[in-house]
This record gives sequence, C-alpha cells and structure tokens, in this order.
Amino acid sequence: MAKFIEILVPLIPAIAAAIWGYIKYADERDIKIYQENVKELFSSNKDILLSSIATLGFYKDKKKYKKNVIDILINRLYTELDYDLINAIVTELSQISTKNELILISRSLLDINRNFVVQALPINERKKCIESVCEQAEKDYLYQLNKFEDFGEQTVQQQRDYLNNKRRDAQYLNDLHQYKLGWHKQVISDALAMLLLEGNRRNLTKDFSLNLYYNSIHYSQFFNVRLKCLYIEFSEFISSSLLEIFVGTLLVRSSFFGDGSLIRLCTFKTGQLSNVEFIDSKLDNVVFENVSFQDVYFIRTELNHCIFRNVKGLDPLLFYSCVYRGCEFDESFDISLINSVTKQKMLEGLKKSSRSIFGRKLISDALDKENEIQNPVP
Repeated sequence: MAKFIEILVPLIPAIAAAIWGYIKYADERDIKIYQENVKELFSSNKDILLSSIATLGFYKDKKKYKKNVIDILINRLYTELDYDLINAIVTELSQISTKNELILISRSLLDINRNFVVQALPINERKKCIESVCEQAEKDYLYQLNKFEDFGEQTVQQQRDYLNNKRRDAQYLNDLHQYKLGWHKQVISDALAMLLLEGNRRNLTKDFSLNLYYNSIHYSQFFNVRLKCLYIEFSEFISSSLLEIFVGTLLVRSSFFGDGSLIRLCTFKTGQLSNVEFIDSKLDNVVFENVSFQDVYFIRTELNHCIFRNVKGLDPLLFYSCVYRGCEFDESFDISLINSVTKQKMLEGLKKSSRSIFGRKLISDALDKENEIQNPVP
C-alpha cells in the first residue's frame, strides 16, 4: 500500500490537471452549444424555433443559465403571435420550482402586458395624425392631377408616391393598434394564467401575492389558483374568466370587469373594492366575505347564487338593469331597491362620486348603451 501511495502521489497533479482540463473543455463546449441555440431562437424556420425553445428549457434548469434563459424566453413573447411557439415558450417558463421564480416570471409578464397597454394611446394618436396627413396628401394629389399641365408628370408622380407611402404607414399603424397590440396583451394574459396554474399545482401560490397595476386582461381564463393576496389597480378584464380562484385578501381599486367577463366559483375571504365597475359581466357562485364595497357599480350584470356575507358599503342603488338569482345578502341590504334607480338618478349620483373622468365616461357610456339595446336603430 505504501508503495502504491508513493507511486500515486506524483501523479495527483497530472490527474487534477486532466480533470480540470476536461471540466473546462466541457464548459466551453456547453457555452458554445448554448450560444448557437440562442441564435436559432431567431430563425424563420418554425421547426428549428421549437427545437431551440425545448433545448433552452434544458438550460433553464442549470443555475448558471437560469436567469438569462428566463429573460430570453420572456422577451420572445414580445413579438410572437404563433400559438404553437407561444405554448412551447410558456410550457418551459411554467416549469418553476421556487416561489422566487414565480415572482420573477409573473412580474415580467405583467410588465410586458403593461407595456402594450401604455403603447396603445400614443400609437392611436400617431394613427390619427397619419390619417390626417393622408387626407391632405390625397387632396393635393387630386388637385395636381386636375392641373396636370401646370405641374407636370414628374411632380404628380412624386405626389402619388408620397400618398401611397403615407397610406402604407396608416395601414401599418391601424393593424398595430387594432390587431397586434390587443392580441399581444391576450398572449401575455394566457401565459400568466398557465404560469399560475402550474404554480398552484406545485403548491407555490398559496403564499403568493399577485399585483396587477395598469394591466389589461383580454380573452383569457384564470382557473384553479389559490392566492394569499390579489391586488388589482387601474386594470381591466375584458371577455376574461376567473374560475375557481380562492383569495385570502382581495384589494381592487379603479378597475373594470366587462364585455362578457365571468367570475365563477371564486371565494374572496376579506378585502376591499373601491371605484370598480361590473358591466355586462356575470358572477356565478361567488363568495364575498368580510369585504368592503365603496362606489361599486353593477350594470347589466348577472349574479347567480352569490353570497355577500358580512360585507360593508354594498349599495343596491348602484345595481342597474341586473339579473340576480338565489343570492344571499346581509340583513342590512335592502334587496327590494335593486334596479329601482333610473338612468337619470344614476347619472346624478355619478356627478357626486369620486370617480375619475375615465370612470364617469365608462359608466355613462354603459348607461347609453342600455338605451341602444332597448331602442335599436331600424
């Protein structure tokens, strides 16, 4: 044994150097493969893209690459509208193992969604501006065409080219505003819903607080999630569903649920809703317990088997043209007053409320829509 050790000792530095050399070689090879894979993420070939996303999911499990991979996959969602690719990305992002990952990814998704919301107004204004330019350019072109002999062929052709360029710009902005921004918001909403569902399955959401601030949730379904807290502020839910959501503390302020939004089999144990509108929406088997309501409007909303237990501030005079079946209210709530208020009374009360200009317009437009429904234009 002593002789063996005597032979082995001089070889230790060489063995260590060989092991270190192999580790370095393997690491460099890994980095090279990773870099090539990232490049393929921007390929125009869909099969290559799907393969790259799956491979990046493998690197996501490695501590060295985790944060970078998450950022790359999330940023890919900024421009993607192909649902095969979106589902592949979201599937990889949803394979979370810690609460910190859930926080990081959910915040990033909501930041992207908010970015699209913020873009909508300036892009719409740019669209209006370019449409005005097009209108004037068309007038100039027609004028020059009628005075062809005075301006000459070259000038008229230049004006025609200018007009066509502006028309293309207007079409691009219209497409961006009317289609792309809306569906990008919807894509991000879906990604968030899938993330929360997987997080709940991994028992990561029960102590998790979800914060929506100036977000827009369109055409998405959130279901089977248990949250510690849900904060919603200056946000909207359009044609979206909350299904089987349990929330310990709910805080909603200056937000809107409308245009076919559905809340079903949800329980809110405590919290507050202030300056909130439920318009053309539906609540099925929803429990509000120990929840305070302040200036909350229900307009053309259907409520089925909902429970309002130990709530404060729920005002029956803010229910307009609603349908309710099998609902339970506290004794202090005068159910006979529901839908007793007229449109004029609603508008008068709205003037005294703390609503913003946007909130008042939202409610007044909803009341005007009621007249359109009752008295359609022939």
